[in-house]
Amino acid sequence: MSEAKPDLRIRQLVIVHRHGERSNYLAALDEHLPNTSMVGTLVGGKEGAGWSNRCSQLVEMDGLCGGTVQQFWKKTVLLAKRNRQPLTRLQVQVLDNLNNKSQLDACDLMSGEARSQIDSTSSGCLPGQLTDSGKAGMLAQGRVFEKEYASFLPSVTPSHMLVHSTQYARTLESVQHLLTGMFGPRMPEARVFIRPKLRLFPDWSDGIGCRALRQLLEPFQQLAVSNNTAKMDAIVPVMSALFPNLNHIQNNHPHATILDKGTFAQLNTYFDALVAWDAAGFNLGGKTANDSQTQQQNHMKSHEAMMQLSTVANQLLFHSFRDAGEKDPRVFRLGMGRVLGDICAVMSSRFDSTQVERTVNNSAVAATLQTYVKDLVPDSVAASEPILKDLKLAVFSGHDTTIAPLIASLGAYRGYVAEIWPPFGSHVVFEVVEHVPASLTSKLDSSQQPSIDNHYVRVRYNSDPLKLPFCQGRGSHFSGDPSLCRMDVFLRAVGKLVPEDYDAECK
Repeated sequence: MSEAKPDLRIRQLVIVHRHGERSNYLAALDEHLPNTSMVGTLVGGKEGAGWSNRCSQLVEMDGLCGGTVQQFWKKTVLLAKRNRQPLTRLQVQVLDNLNNKSQLDACDLMSGEARSQIDSTSSGCLPGQLTDSGKAGMLAQGRVFEKEYASFLPSVTPSHMLVHSTQYARTLESVQHLLTGMFGPRMPEARVFIRPKLRLFPDWSDGIGCRALRQLLEPFQQLAVSNNTAKMDAIVPVMSALFPNLNHIQNNHPHATILDKGTFAQLNTYFDALVAWDAAGFNLGGKTANDSQTQQQNHMKSHEAMMQLSTVANQLLFHSFRDAGEKDPRVFRLGMGRVLGDICAVMSSRFDSTQVERTVNNSAVAATLQTYVKDLVPDSVAASEPILKDLKLAVFSGHDTTIAPLIASLGAYRGYVAEIWPPFGSHVVFEVVEHVPASLTSKLDSSQQPSIDNHYVRVRYNSDPLKLPFCQGRGSHFSGDPSLCRMDVFLRAVGKLVPEDYDAECK
């Protein structure tokens, strides 16, 4: 935010981002995709090397899977010589327990994919790994933030910062490069808390997810399937022609039972692989094309099918989530309520609990928010470090299934935002702004408790301000700027979506 008005000052930033560009996460599919087996072809016919030289840098995570720190240091030194800038070192710490185990280190939380990356010396990409271009993109985004918030970020130190991430190497590496871009050598290391439970995106998976959420979503997902039958009919033959192993789908296309039979799930897996290959610049022309013209024609067909699949997937996954939540807010509460709770907790940490309770005008909601504040960091850390006393920056490193449902839960998944699947590196930024009239600037007392009454929240998606419907009414926003939502209005509206006992509500 460019502080065009001198009496508006950023006091806090909350950044929620998707990881950067990655390789295809299901390696078994690579042999079915065009020009693979570690030999790819860039669009335009130039020979490439597939994934073999696209993941040459490893994440630096202090203490992760003990005994690997020295290896990380070697990698970091080489990276520093190449980029002339060392990466921010990550100190990874588990925030809460997984599967009721009382003792866990960060290595236990990493997927096999992540542990393989730690021990690997190859520059080839492992499944779902952040690519070098993905790292460069996150680094560049960090530098954009550095310029965009040049008047605020210099005041942020590790003791003013909170970082949460899912347990995937790609999200950890993404936030590592983002922080390096934002702070450079001024932030030599940062602690990252891993949320092992499915907290940063909706737990809507079959069988093991939130049952109540799945039940609320099912009729809206089935409606989305029904509304997209014609598109699916057009997509399946194109995909089957390019990828012969899809013929069984074309021969048994079950129209209204796509979800039940798993057809969409299979096609969505191919869609995800195509997105990864397309982002890497590979030609999608197919293995069977014998000449460049046919290959280019097939590339265009495949790309069009990918875009059509993107539309269908968006409507099935994210539009149905939005529509169901607008019908029954429990969808937002169960889907993204814990994320919203963490965001509100970050903001609430700036004010005393009495102000928060008065603002939300609901003692139960106020108590829940205070619980979320306490859960932001472990007690052992809170007791020794004053992170929550002056929290200025919070970063949540997640996925596409973090970004779109978050925006939908805020009532802003409309227009162009809802038309495009969240790209790699997408981000939602919550700017907490204080209104300090020029006449009062000289009278400010740094020891005085901030007041909710003169604080506002602006939400941006990939830099563009979002219009939050509950902030558009008269008196709900800063005079003359509907994008600046009053803090009390924001906390009241969003606080209602924060679950007090998530597990109980999911049953």
